[in-house]
Amino acid sequence: MEHALRYAADGFAVFPCRPKGKEPLGSLVPHGCLDATTDAEIIRGWWTKCPDANIGMATGPRSGISVVDLDGPEGLRSGNLFGLSSSVSSFTGNGKQLFYKDETGTLKNSVKKLAPGVDVRGNGGYVVVPPSLHPNGKRYVWQGQSLSRVALPPVPVQFARSPISTGTNTTTDSIGQRKPEGWIAQALEAMKNGNRDNTLFSICSRMRNDGYSKEDCAGLLGPHAAKVGATDILQAKIDNAWARYQPAPQAGQASKSEAIDEFLEDIKKVEWICEPIIAKKSIGFVAGLPETLKTWLLIDLAVESARPCGQWLGLFPVSMHRVLFIDQERFKGETQRRFNAVIAGKSLQRRDLRPNLFIKCGTTIKLDLEASFQAFRTELLDLRPELVIVDSFATFHNSPENDRMAIQSVLNRVKALRDEVGCSFVFINHESKMVFQHVEDQKAPNAFDMLGSVGIVAAAEFCLTVRKIEPGLSMVHHTKSTLASAAKSFTVALQDLPDGGVIVKGTL
Repeated sequence: MEHALRYAADGFAVFPCRPKGKEPLGSLVPHGCLDATTDAEIIRGWWTKCPDANIGMATGPRSGISVVDLDGPEGLRSGNLFGLSSSVSSFTGNGKQLFYKDETGTLKNSVKKLAPGVDVRGNGGYVVVPPSLHPNGKRYVWQGQSLSRVALPPVPVQFARSPISTGTNTTTDSIGQRKPEGWIAQALEAMKNGNRDNTLFSICSRMRNDGYSKEDCAGLLGPHAAKVGATDILQAKIDNAWARYQPAPQAGQASKSEAIDEFLEDIKKVEWICEPIIAKKSIGFVAGLPETLKTWLLIDLAVESARPCGQWLGLFPVSMHRVLFIDQERFKGETQRRFNAVIAGKSLQRRDLRPNLFIKCGTTIKLDLEASFQAFRTELLDLRPELVIVDSFATFHNSPENDRMAIQSVLNRVKALRDEVGCSFVFINHESKMVFQHVEDQKAPNAFDMLGSVGIVAAAEFCLTVRKIEPGLSMVHHTKSTLASAAKSFTVALQDLPDGGVIVKGTL
């Protein structure tokens, strides 16, 4: 009731919907969303009679909103393909809803007319809103800020130019002309510049990898192919991509067994983000005691990976990738200070890193909590980073550090995300107290000195151990490597500049 009243006070018309396992509410709202109201007295009466009812919200002019519903993995892939986003969005039990300001009813209702898995709720429709309960038992939750009139973004311009209506093909064509963000935008731009054959095949191959059908691929790429005179070759490119490649395994999907000759027929080569330390689609840990420069050296990695021809610590060449840096350890202002200092120390402009570097600070992601895991998974599918840096692993779950079964469950979720998104994870972790004695005894660093279950080390493809030499100077040891020979130990120094910048420099 409190949530329903809050929505109504902001001008959003609501009505009670059937809660999970309950009978329909026909006696309360015989006309469904047509009975939606902002009248507080009526709303109190509804939820007094049925306090656990879900909250339905009328869309279109009645509430001044339209909603794009990305239904399930298929809808999320389509939304990612076309760069669909909104500053006001909610996670459903099986996908995501994007909210837009739409007082005149620009958008009409449609089901999978825009793209596979994408529904639109506009004039005459409704959506279920947080904190309602989905039939699968999950709660609807807001991503970031909750719904408010002032926070709503306008309907995207491509919708406004060509209103969506049920039963027509104009939606696919109009949205197909949009220049989306990410890899697909770059590919389409290359196709415009004349490299249409190779680029079109590259897009088809990626869509094959992401699990699209041939029909979906043809429908989504048809408008783009027509613009560059490639309609006649589109189907051939699709057929070629489907013949050469298989869809990437989904999270939790097991691969089939292979005979030895089949297994050894196509040798997979290791691809690197930073050779010989960080491989693509790997999981690794950087461990150390406090004040050993762990965060500084990974901030340097994030910045160098987001720029062309980067060199991590001035020692290791890194290929350019989209990077997500997550800091759950400290105040946002301190993370801002550190990134500003490193960027200034390299004489870079922040705008130069904008396409590839994303920061998430002050969050409380917990992979062992289902709602939090699903929200994070959806964000990764939206952003598609190739390198995810997390400070720190201890803040990323609620499980007991030394409970191997519990930690293994958390790491299995990390692996599932790695496989589904196709990214590498690098976690900062702490070392156990026994390390103080090891340092005194001058024992060589060991990956198993990391805090927590040995299952952490077992799951890692690489581990770096950082030991403090003196303030602002540490030694980094490559203490585990399963994909290449370990790198030689090297030092990392932090140098403050007069203008407030910082140089993070390594020396072999």
